[in-house]
Amino acid sequence: MSPTVDILLPTCNRLASFIMTLSGVAAQDLADLRVVVSDQSEHPVHDEPVVQTLGRIVEARGGTIEWHRRPQIHGIAEQRAYLLHRTRADWILYLDDDVFMEPWVVCLLYTSDAADDLLCVDLGGRRIIKKKKTIQTQHNNSVYHPE
Repeated sequence: MSPTVDILLPTCNRLASFIMTLSGVAAQDLADLRVVVSDQSEHPVHDEPVVQTLGRIVEARGGTIEWHRRPQIHGIAEQRAYLLHRTRADWILYLDDDVFMEPWVVCLLYTSDAADDLLCVDLGGRRIIKKKKTIQTQHNNSVYHPE
């Protein structure tokens, strides 16, 4: 069975930022996630103990994580295409490796009427979530800026 949401996460030589991003992903309320990492870093991020621990947290909460080591740097456009070709879920969230999400963000994007504030691009029956404008949420009256 396909996961509810695929989270695509490219990285290249930004370990601290990647750890922050993966921490937010690991804490998401929506557990049926598949995280796909494309790593073009000089030193693989997966070799870091804290990254391995965060990956285990994703898995312990019901998600999966795939690591794709790609030492030759191809650039962000190619990284995006590479990751998109590996998707299985109907909903796809493409994240930069310097974005922190609070635990409710993916669930909100997937389940609420927030889609009115999002540009959802159809890609062969799959929807890519991209921000159009700021989303005012019901959760603690906070404002979420997805970029």
